Amino acid sequence: MLEFANFPGGPDIFELAAKFCYGINFDITTSNVAQLRCAADFLDMTEDYGIDNLVSRTEAFLEEVVLDNVDKSAQVLHSCESILTWAEDSRIVNRCIDAIASKVCKEQKAYTLTRLEYNSSGRSNKLSNDACSPLKVHAGGHQCRATVEWWADDISSLRIDMFQRVLAAMKSRGLRVESIAGSLMHYAQKVLKPLNKNQQSAEMNSSNKPKAKVFSYGVLNSKAAEHEHRILIESIVSMLPTETNLFPTNFLLTLLRTAIILDTTVACQLDLEKRASSQLEKASVDDILIPTFSNGGECLFDIDVVQRVLATYLQQEDAQDKASSSGIYDTDDIGSPNRRGLMKVAKLIDMYLAEIAPDANLKVSKFLSLAELLPDYSRVIDDGLYRAIDIFLKAHPSISDLDRKKICKLLDCQKLSQEASAHAAQNERLPVQTVVQVLYFEQLRMRTAMAGTRGAEEEQEQQSPSSAGIGGGALFHSKPPPGLPQRRMSEGGRRGLSMTEASPKADTNVNLRNDNRELKLEVARLRLRVNDLEKENAALKQELASRPASSSANSGFFSMFSRKLGRMNLFSTSQSRSSPKPRGSKQKDSRAQPRLRRHSIS
Repeated sequence: MLEFANFPGGPDIFELAAKFCYGINFDITTSNVAQLRCAADFLDMTEDYGIDNLVSRTEAFLEEVVLDNVDKSAQVLHSCESILTWAEDSRIVNRCIDAIASKVCKEQKAYTLTRLEYNSSGRSNKLSNDACSPLKVHAGGHQCRATVEWWADDISSLRIDMFQRVLAAMKSRGLRVESIAGSLMHYAQKVLKPLNKNQQSAEMNSSNKPKAKVFSYGVLNSKAAEHEHRILIESIVSMLPTETNLFPTNFLLTLLRTAIILDTTVACQLDLEKRASSQLEKASVDDILIPTFSNGGECLFDIDVVQRVLATYLQQEDAQDKASSSGIYDTDDIGSPNRRGLMKVAKLIDMYLAEIAPDANLKVSKFLSLAELLPDYSRVIDDGLYRAIDIFLKAHPSISDLDRKKICKLLDCQKLSQEASAHAAQNERLPVQTVVQVLYFEQLRMRTAMAGTRGAEEEQEQQSPSSAGIGGGALFHSKPPPGLPQRRMSEGGRRGLSMTEASPKADTNVNLRNDNRELKLEVARLRLRVNDLEKENAALKQELASRPASSSANSGFFSMFSRKLGRMNLFSTSQSRSSPKPRGSKQKDSRAQPRLRRHSIS
């Protein structure tokens, strides 16, 4: 019995080699040519022992069929993974890698020349929509420079070490960085597709964690598979080009989420955080909703990751502001590119705060730390922040008044829209001070609007005095008809002018809205006075409890309490307004009714 240890390809390839020796025909394919070539070297089936031996037959197949085609070269390279040592000695791996890289680079150069010819002839619209165009729009709706070329799917079946060697060979031959980035993105999406499917299925089956892409290590077969996926992610991240704006933001954040799931190295996660922060303004809320993968009663979402990404983005924005301070744009201008990006990020963070606010385990400190990172000038309007604060206060009714005031200090009441101000004025969850501020600034806004309207009307009257009254043109520009006194004409002109001033319905609506704001402000003041009264009442109760129970103490308490009520004078104004009396009724009432003793308790 003859036994071979570590025979390349195993018994099946040995059987094919035996058939070749006995002249039995069989097919040489891309799946077995590498094993047959290594087996021929192992058995010394060279030309020294026979013409047209197995070595020459397999070499002819490689040269004529495999190495001239990218797809077949990738298939042979994939088959070499199980016999890597023998394939390296036979130089099959290097020849396949060189063939793929040279073929791809040659195709790209030909495409570039063709595109230049089309651009020079003015026929570039067709190529601009081609699949090989370096500018493509991805699922996120944003333009991305990464290009998924036609050969990306051919090499996506390779093992990560083989794939890395192929990309290195392409890069050394001058392949565009956009093509390298596109092939990396396609490879990552393909090899990580099973993990993403398990995340989505777990998300659908999870009712306790809405919108969180939950992942369980149970989907992996073993710790070895878990380690293999971890190495895979770390290798992909290490191969990412350093140029910015190559990849879509959702792709980078998906890699970051997967890296957190697989517990990769800190360096790998920080690299992804830095890349994602450089284009944070292109992200969506679902992209940054990264769940917490722990069972320790923590928050549903990993807020620390988002906070680090936001802090890195703000640092990069500050550096860009300092670098571009002498440029064309003013960094403080809303129209500057930096300010536009910062405003988008502020809107994104406000939406993120609204999504995480219903979490019962979310602490006030976490909410404040994330909301306070953004500068004041990043928000033109605070409606999104107000919505997040309102949701948080509704989901956490048991927080203290001090925490409630701290959260509401984030709001700038001047930046609230009219709809948000109307909602905040009637919101019982907000502190009284915040409601008063909202009403105050709303009243200022109404006064400013009314002053502007009056100024515009006065300017219009000065420019066109003939339209001041009904028929006023004849009054001011012509003499009165004979027989009609001048006095009556002037009185008629004044009546016409007063009718015109009182006729528009807009003034009535403005007055009604102004009265409504004043009533709301009066209600807020009354709430403040009632709160002060409750505090004084509590203080009096404590003082009464500390004194001995006696009649003198009781009389002192009631006299003090009545004096407090007298100073508050809550109902005297309404009574005097609602029931006014004539002048002569005062003496009559004093004679008819007996004198009341206000402070008597007997």
